[in-house]
Amino acid sequence: MEVKPSTKRFSVTINGETFKTQKLLIEKVKSIFGELQTNQEFIKAFVSTYNKVKIQNKQIKKVYYGPNDCNFPSYFKHSNCLHVVFEDNKEITVSYKNIVSACFDSERAAIQKVKGDKLQEYRLAIYPEVVDFRNKAWQNGCNHCKVDFNDLDSPVPHVDHCGKKEFRHIVADFENQCEEKNFIKFHRSLAEYQLLCEDCHRKKSKRW
Repeated sequence: MEVKPSTKRFSVTINGETFKTQKLLIEKVKSIFGELQTNQEFIKAFVSTYNKVKIQNKQIKKVYYGPNDCNFPSYFKHSNCLHVVFEDNKEITVSYKNIVSACFDSERAAIQKVKGDKLQEYRLAIYPEVVDFRNKAWQNGCNHCKVDFNDLDSPVPHVDHCGKKEFRHIVADFENQCEEKNFIKFHRSLAEYQLLCEDCHRKKSKRW
């Protein structure tokens, strides 16, 4: 049986800078989000390591950081990501965290991406129900800190799975059973929602 060589790397060099951990590379990329105009050489070299960018086989005109309005809708708000603009003005979006993961272990990153894409399909399936809950619960404010979402300066509301089952638990339960074939129906039987402000949702996510 042929054993494939590991794709894991213990250091990555981008534009002459060497990073020995994923954390260090993430910190570097995040530190220049507000100054990408003056750090184009580094950020272009960074995104050029990613296969999604490589297969375009085009010269990169610029890279900027902004809302991801191109692919899947979000329950809460449009998340920010890197936008790669090529010389022919074609534009694609990429996750900087996915790029970092691929830099250090491309095989594991590819597996994680497949899992992430599948999870996104499940999220898209229940998207209308989640949006309906958010619209109805908006007036109640954050379920934890009670901040009023009608205030123009209030944080963006997040629809959060609460109760005994987080979203990922419901997905795992669905895939591990064979009776119910309809995920929307299965999810509806187990899901409980609450509306949280961005800060409260971030704190809860860290606990999980």
